[in-house]
Amino acid sequence: MKILVTSYFFHPEGTPRATRTWELVREFARLGHEVLAYVPDYPEDYSALEARYGFRVRTVPSGFLLNKGDKKPEGLASRALAKPAPVKRALYGLYRWATGGRQVEYAATLFRALDRDAAAGTLVPDYVLSIGLPFSVHLGTARFLRRYRRARRIAGAAPVTAVADYGDPYYYEPMERKLFLHRWLEARTLKAFDRVVLPHDRILSCFTRYRGVGDKISLIPQGFDLSGADNPPYAPNAVPTFAYAGVFYRGRGNPAELLSALASRGGEFRFIVYTDTRPGSESMACLAPFREALGERLELRARIPREFLIRELSGMDFLLSIDWPGVFHTKLVDYRLAGRPILSYEPGRFEPAVLEEFLAGRYKRDFSPNIDLSSFDIRAVAARFLALA
Repeated sequence: MKILVTSYFFHPEGTPRATRTWELVREFARLGHEVLAYVPDYPEDYSALEARYGFRVRTVPSGFLLNKGDKKPEGLASRALAKPAPVKRALYGLYRWATGGRQVEYAATLFRALDRDAAAGTLVPDYVLSIGLPFSVHLGTARFLRRYRRARRIAGAAPVTAVADYGDPYYYEPMERKLFLHRWLEARTLKAFDRVVLPHDRILSCFTRYRGVGDKISLIPQGFDLSGADNPPYAPNAVPTFAYAGVFYRGRGNPAELLSALASRGGEFRFIVYTDTRPGSESMACLAPFREALGERLELRARIPREFLIRELSGMDFLLSIDWPGVFHTKLVDYRLAGRPILSYEPGRFEPAVLEEFLAGRYKRDFSPNIDLSSFDIRAVAARFLALA
């Protein structure tokens, strides 16, 4: 089967959507399918990975104005967002409310690339998988599908199966309000897809509000290659060392309580953060007020592929997770594979005493969840996606 995968995140990023795309593309190719992935223009040469795993990658400009060069280290978007003035923040907030954000540009560049290649005969998929968010991936893919399906009907070809995979809601995402027009836009976009995949049922109500979508929904969790977790034996660090892997957010994922407690305490420790280290990113904005006070005790590292990340996490004394009710963070799967105790708290309910226990090597309140790892095995997850065809 010829499979087209569209996404805004891919290797070498370590975000959940990048992992979703990377793992599925590899597994589809391993199963013998002809896989072509359309992703933004990362400054990467994918030829070695294409030869090793058997898929193909087509890179697309991430944008043409505000989002141009977003995936490059010195991209225009990164520079524009670095330490924005209050007026600029206010204007960009209005822009996000009206358009959904600068990543909307990717819908246009993605559609142009897909449409051009289909017209040239180099893109003839039987199965289309659109991996979002951002919503621009679904928006651009849906526009392509309308034109592509019309051409296939005229040619008498077999129908194509189209799947929209969501990691989070778009219009009904509670943390960010949008212009009502986006509800209509999402409803229209969802009509272009035969199936809608969600990672868990906690966001189900955000999609059943759309007429006709409820019957399209399948629940398929994040998938991981579980075969490569070969960690070295753990040895306690001379200085208490703990880590967080992921993105911080200025809303409900803000680590300010923890960082404030760390900045005000004495003693030695190392807090290592694997995150988006680009100037102006959400993570850097959250960390900025505490970097001077923490000094060398706070160590920032760029995100790395998960197989290397798990190995590094296995050498930490403990790991940090910031959670909120009703949400399962897939980073906990990697934390489980790393095999270290987990300090977890919900924003607004941080307990400094628990932090002190962990720093002292007492892990009685280890949060390590009882996860059935087999349900996250990429082989089972990919099979469920293919069963939608």
